Amino acid sequence: MAEYGNEYYSSRERLNPLQELFGCKPGLLSRLKRMPATVRLLDIGCGTGHFLGDASSRFEVFGLEISQYASTRAAEDPRLLGRICRGNAMDTPYRSGSLQVVTALDLVEHLDQPEAFFKEARRLLAPGGILAVSTPNPGSIGRWLKAERWFGNRDRTHVSIRPASQWARSLSADFIILAIWHDGLWDAPYLPGGHQAGRTSAVKKMLNAIESLTIVLPSIAATVCGLGIPSRLGENTWILAAARSGGDR
Repeated sequence: MAEYGNEYYSSRERLNPLQELFGCKPGLLSRLKRMPATVRLLDIGCGTGHFLGDASSRFEVFGLEISQYASTRAAEDPRLLGRICRGNAMDTPYRSGSLQVVTALDLVEHLDQPEAFFKEARRLLAPGGILAVSTPNPGSIGRWLKAERWFGNRDRTHVSIRPASQWARSLSADFIILAIWHDGLWDAPYLPGGHQAGRTSAVKKMLNAIESLTIVLPSIAATVCGLGIPSRLGENTWILAAARSGGDR
């Protein structure tokens, strides 16, 4: 898909020293690491494989990605050799009930029928298996501050931006909600000086560095430590849900 090629991913993969320090999606990994190491984890919409690479140190991981570019990039990671499959999130090639964890990180906002995806995720999971979802939070103060520059609005392939309560209702037919949380303000710059065209590059870099230290770093640290962050101060909504067994339906 041309939409998810080199240009799409290169704009999202600039050098991020905080990711180098904390890893990719550290708040989720800190929760999942409480699970047994024998867990089989599938990341649907795995992109270029950053999260899977981090998760591979503990779990048996697999990745599914629709983009030829991203799936090829992910497959080049030595930790993910033979673990990446190109395919559609709505019709995956994995056996029913064969997984203990399915992750959908920055995925459902791209789907015009996310409820159909939730049905497929339920098919893949053993009863009690965990689905982890992250998706833009439209209630974030970042959206109010940045308007069209907010990350959820910048990406024109986002077609399903919903509040946490609506996602929970969509999941409730096949899943039991275990936890909903938010991950802090990481979509810097927020202050006007960090993006105004009239500012010099040096001024922009200084203002962005100040925001990274005073806003973004504390947000990530709080997320890693599992501290509660008010929904207005979280750019993403995170949901953990357990697959219902037949008797739970």
